[in-house]
Amino acid sequence: MIKSWALPVPGNQDSNFAITSSFSGNEIYFVDSSANKIGRLIPQTNTITYWDLPTANSFPTSIEYTPSGSIYYIDSNSNKIGRLVPETNTITEWNLPSNSSSNSTVGNNSGINDNIRQLSSLSVDASTGSVYFVESNTNKIGRLAPETNTITEWTIQSNGTRVQSMTLGFGGNEIYFVDSSANKIGRLAPTTNLITQWDLPTANSFPTSVKFDPSTGSVYFVESNTNKIGRLLPFYNEFTEWSLQEKPYNIEIDSSGSLHYIVENGTKIVRMD
Repeated sequence: MIKSWALPVPGNQDSNFAITSSFSGNEIYFVDSSANKIGRLIPQTNTITYWDLPTANSFPTSIEYTPSGSIYYIDSNSNKIGRLVPETNTITEWNLPSNSSSNSTVGNNSGINDNIRQLSSLSVDASTGSVYFVESNTNKIGRLAPETNTITEWTIQSNGTRVQSMTLGFGGNEIYFVDSSANKIGRLAPTTNLITQWDLPTANSFPTSVKFDPSTGSVYFVESNTNKIGRLLPFYNEFTEWSLQEKPYNIEIDSSGSLHYIVENGTKIVRMD
């Protein structure tokens, strides 16, 4: 079953539109990067609320809901990770220190120098409060400990790599990511630095978004070049794909197993049950 909700935002191709949902799916949060806002859709009432971000022209590119009700997001233009508490309208932002060199080894704590991280995706480990993120310009996955502002990084090394999106698996012990240029899904085990990769069944599909479903262990992803959503069952190495009439951009899974996606131009959110 498919249901959709129209969003009152212009179809601006310069914008990035990412979504996240409460675990019940009763609230869907999204970012409109060009407008520098976070929005919330209540599907039952079709009510939309917006919050302006405090850093001008920050160009938010990723967002995630946490069990506490807080919303974490990336300010990609300002090298920050932010947190919105909707109940109190409170926003906190952390400046990430400048990037370590492109030759840094797996699992090293970052030092400070002149390089700038280009952040594109994040996921939060609710058990520790750590925020994981993708540095798309260096093909690294980083981890921020907000209380100490400590950064740890892992380098994803592969021919033609372009790490675009990531999601945490069970207990933060697995990090799934999409390698858009190589047309693969990867899995990093942070404690052992082991990387496993799966080739996608559709050639040149250019995956751009990935989400883990903890209720089933499934990994869902967007194939932006082919207007498909796919599912990987990692323990069976099994893929399923669904063709859509429109181009999905970013996906989310709620606790009931419903799949949500936002279309490329940000004008509609769709739920698939």
